[in-house]
Amino acid sequence: MEPQHNPYGGGPQHTPPSGGSPPGRPPWTGGPFPGAPPPYAPAGFGTPPPRRRTGLIVGLVAGGVALVVVAVTLVLVLESRPTRISDLAAVHRAIESRYEQEPFLGVGEFDGEHTVYVSLHLYDVHGAGRLRKTSVAVSRLVWENVPGSYDQVAVALSNNSDDPFVQVLSTRELRENFGARPGSLTAEKTNGRNATLNRAGDCSTQLDYCDSPAEALVSPNSRVLMERTCRQVDWSEFPAEPVQIRNHIPEKHGAESSMTYLLSPVTAPEPDYVTVALIGKRDDFIDVTCMVGEEGEYEMYSRADYADAAD
Repeated sequence: MEPQHNPYGGGPQHTPPSGGSPPGRPPWTGGPFPGAPPPYAPAGFGTPPPRRRTGLIVGLVAGGVALVVVAVTLVLVLESRPTRISDLAAVHRAIESRYEQEPFLGVGEFDGEHTVYVSLHLYDVHGAGRLRKTSVAVSRLVWENVPGSYDQVAVALSNNSDDPFVQVLSTRELRENFGARPGSLTAEKTNGRNATLNRAGDCSTQLDYCDSPAEALVSPNSRVLMERTCRQVDWSEFPAEPVQIRNHIPEKHGAESSMTYLLSPVTAPEPDYVTVALIGKRDDFIDVTCMVGEEGEYEMYSRADYADAAD
């Protein structure tokens, strides 16, 4: 099946810039420099006995332990916070820079595993061996750029000639392959805005990955329109959360906001998905796109259709 191109930017699609800069080593400086003892004693008492340094040594040891505890605590706090959608902005830049293609990125729960998902179409990478090598390289970019905690990374690669290649690596395998994650990783900065009817909320400041969908995308009305369009979807198994939310630039994508649900397992070579895109116009208000197996459905709904959907 050829890659599906959604004109509104949603879904595991592939569009046409690569490489993340390698993270720097964590800064480390020496300990405090102890001051010199007084050069002489008070008059009449002769040479003073050597000063006991036990307190100083204990203080230095305690201070060093405290610094280590603080550093470890910061790492644990960072790594214990589950990776969020907004955290994908950094690896998006790295992948796009290296491969000159825009990836589809998502974060979601699959079979109880918190998963970072990457789907990428590569026009100039051919052969199973090169696809496998590229998959490992993409997984490394995720490992070196995405903060927070996750259980696994799934990479799905495709081109115009070979069968799609999918690889899933656990965090244990990533650590064994690439070593410890860089200590310089920090959570992606977000704008902190609340979601509105037409706009997603709490979006990354550099790219448009967001942690809260626009209200119109998750209302009872939009759910009715999704079920009306995607008749081939098993709604009893429908995921509770989207894997991707983006707040688009209208001039570039034509949609104010969108979100995508990944329906198939992350190991599926050709993913099933549902994308809902908010256009925001009177006649073109919401677009629903479904791709399940070989069946694709697409429907555009007006503002009136949306308003009447839940009646």
